[in-house]
Amino acid sequence: MSSWLCSQRKGSTVMLSNPKGSFNTDIFTKNITEVYLFAAGTGITPMLSVVDWLLKSPSVLKIRLLYFNKTRKDIILEDKLDQLASEESRFYVEHILSEPSSEWSGRRGHVSLDLLLNILPKHADDIPRSDFVCICGPRPFTALVEKMLKEHLEYTSENYYSFSGQ
Repeated sequence: MSSWLCSQRKGSTVMLSNPKGSFNTDIFTKNITEVYLFAAGTGITPMLSVVDWLLKSPSVLKIRLLYFNKTRKDIILEDKLDQLASEESRFYVEHILSEPSSEWSGRRGHVSLDLLLNILPKHADDIPRSDFVCICGPRPFTALVEKMLKEHLEYTSENYYSFSGQ
């Protein structure tokens, strides 16, 4: 979406619609206390609504957003996200850049299995999961995160949701 939008000429008309999809907030009523959000680029869009909704839910104790972009100028709403993290103790945001400037002091790179292993909680087979993952970004990003969750971290479709474009 981002590259297409940026390719449009100034003055072009863009048609927008209301959000569509099958996301159901009932998933957060099943003993979920931690939510991890993996967003890349304009994939931040549905995450903003999810964060807003989760902050109204007292049962969710931890909301962690990992927001992947190429450069700092690509980060959408950086100041607002950082401000929200400073004001709301349950919300944490980390910006991760794949092509940062030399001044960037934050995390660098792409989404990886090592990153997920370090970020996501360890899980015991005999205890129901209390965490949930949401993913949104370009299709390759979303597919990679899904693959790592399923194949290496034993997540099932009950433990994560992908905001996938049609």
